[in-house]
Amino acid sequence: MKKILFISTLLFLIGCQNVSEQHPIKNVDLKGEVVLSDSMLGISSPVYIQVVDTMWVTVNLQGDTLVDVWGASSRKRLNSFIAKGDGPLEFRRIDSFRADEKTQSLYMYDIYKRRLFKVAYSDLLQPKPAVQEVFSWNLEDNTPFSLMGTVRADNYFIATNITDTASYVVKEPDGNIKAIGKFPDKNHVDPAMTNMCNATLYDLTMTVAPDNQKIAVSCHLADMLQIIKVDKGRFPIQTEINAYPNDIYLMPTGDGEMQGLVTAKTKRYYIGIAATDDYIYAIWHGDVLPEGNKGYLNSSLVRVFNWEGKECYQLHLDRSIFYLTVTPDNKTLMALTDKGEGISVLKYEMDLPYYFYLLRSYNLMWK
Repeated sequence: MKKILFISTLLFLIGCQNVSEQHPIKNVDLKGEVVLSDSMLGISSPVYIQVVDTMWVTVNLQGDTLVDVWGASSRKRLNSFIAKGDGPLEFRRIDSFRADEKTQSLYMYDIYKRRLFKVAYSDLLQPKPAVQEVFSWNLEDNTPFSLMGTVRADNYFIATNITDTASYVVKEPDGNIKAIGKFPDKNHVDPAMTNMCNATLYDLTMTVAPDNQKIAVSCHLADMLQIIKVDKGRFPIQTEINAYPNDIYLMPTGDGEMQGLVTAKTKRYYIGIAATDDYIYAIWHGDVLPEGNKGYLNSSLVRVFNWEGKECYQLHLDRSIFYLTVTPDNKTLMALTDKGEGISVLKYEMDLPYYFYLLRSYNLMWK
């Protein structure tokens, strides 16, 4: 009986595979709800948002405190913490912000201090939540690296790098630091540029799946998506690149170096990226900067990839957004929108077709 059931399921999946090969990308229209308007946010100007139980936690760049906790039902501010400044537990700029279900903690990285901190979910409503330093790069002054955002995956800390040494820097559990990854060859953009100038064009944004084993990386000035899978100290990088930075103006800066400047004809590609164990969600622009654009670049198109790098869905939102996060069950998408008139928080409920999940589980869909 079990054998018959398995064969029936297999035939069903193969049939679905044939359908997916004919129509590999499914378009889904989503209508959202403004859950926190600009007037409700007050002086807060969120740039990140995460969902924690029945709360929404935002990071903003304005005001005396950087982190706000909101009730999902009451839609009221429940707490604010982390002062802006240079003190021991004050932050200057939070560059990455992530909710980790495994450790029940929020992780945030201060790009100026080069330190990663965490706050336990259970502390979020305390008068003074305990902010614990988890990790610091402590690099020498003559380091060949210039690190940007840092994330924690498994027991490793991984940062994007903007020097020509490597595209990523990894700190292992034993403290050893190693460089991984290479930037695309400069000849794809302009043979006249230096390798350092070429590296700075690839402004990479990382996101980590809830299982802490997979990292997705997008690029703003190139149509490039990378997938890194943590495998016992190995970090294989899968790269899909369809377009390189275009129409870059080279300006000498002295000592043989130069800076690559964008022009009106330079295209922008990925705006923001989020991940679940099943999918990678990426806000997509794929065109030049709109004339008269103010504030953050927004788009209403979200491309959804599986962890093999194949596109499964295109989500067409009723509003343009510049940041998103998705709950681990792929049911709720929270987003930030900014059309030059103030930032608002949006909520979208999703129900992606189930058969794609079955195909993904059996690794049949993209063979």
